[in-house]
Amino acid sequence: MKSDRVKISLMTVCSIACMAGCMALYYEREEQNMTLQNIVSDFAKEDAAQIGEGQKDMPQSLINPAPAVVTGEQEAALSGLEDEWQLLQIKWDIQKLLKEKEADSMNPEMIYEKYFRLKQGELARLEGIENLDECEKFPFLDSHFGGVVFGMDENVWVQYRNDISGPIWEYLTPGAIIITDSVPHMGVMGTLAGMDFAQIQENLYETEIQEGFIYNEESAVYYLQYGDEFYDYIFCSTQEDGGNSWLMIERAWRSQ
Repeated sequence: MKSDRVKISLMTVCSIACMAGCMALYYEREEQNMTLQNIVSDFAKEDAAQIGEGQKDMPQSLINPAPAVVTGEQEAALSGLEDEWQLLQIKWDIQKLLKEKEADSMNPEMIYEKYFRLKQGELARLEGIENLDECEKFPFLDSHFGGVVFGMDENVWVQYRNDISGPIWEYLTPGAIIITDSVPHMGVMGTLAGMDFAQIQENLYETEIQEGFIYNEESAVYYLQYGDEFYDYIFCSTQEDGGNSWLMIERAWRSQ
């Protein structure tokens, strides 16, 4: 019994001593933290005072700089860059849309089919157009009218045949692809827009040079017309020799 009491007494004394030691360490740690905080605070105050003293000798324009002034020329340049960026974004979106229109099973001879699958509503949304009055127009051959066009890429357009001042037709597809200058791989059997009639006939075959008109030209329009199973190819020019020709590609409905 006596030995048990001794053990209990010793354990009690040890516990009290341990608790006292822990409390001493805690208060010592807190005191060190407060000391460090005071030192840091003093350094910060000293730095702020030095900065304040230094600012007395600094020009006011450096302490409180005036807001930047954008000149009209700079603003115009920025606006031009923004417009150019928006145009690039539209072209990127159009190329992405064209890629979606391609079909793995598409006949390789039907290389223009992806263009003829572009719905007017899709392109209008991409370009932010709400009314066809905002679109560019291109004349129909042998007609007093024209159709709205959407640019696909440089010198490549798709043309629709609905009323140019009417509403956008969501599901309307193009009536023609118009190529206004030489574009690689955008022709027929290596014959491209921009060639004259002699070059075109040499590449393809001789055919009659026909004379027609378009509503926005006072003089006549001359053209050569070719066709295959899928498309009609019409090379047009305001010059008798076919110089600076443009190419219109239409679906050959006889194949449907």
